[in-house]
Amino acid sequence: MSHWKWEPSFSVGIDAIDNQHKQIIQYINELNVAFSYNKMYIIEEVLESLTNYTKSHFTFEEKLMKE
Repeated sequence: MSHWKWEPSFSVGIDAIDNQHKQIIQYINELNVAFSYNKMYIIEEVLESLTNYTKSHFTFEEKLMKE
């Protein structure tokens, strides 16, 4: 089972955004594990968390761009 790992080359140089990107990678890795065990209830939970987190992340990024 392969996992994404944070690499320095992914950094955008803004700690808050880098930390959010790390969290998104963590959710993707959790989703990969859930798929490998075919645990539908966990897949659904992680997908919901990933969706909500991604929406809030993009809202945060948009706010920074406007500033």
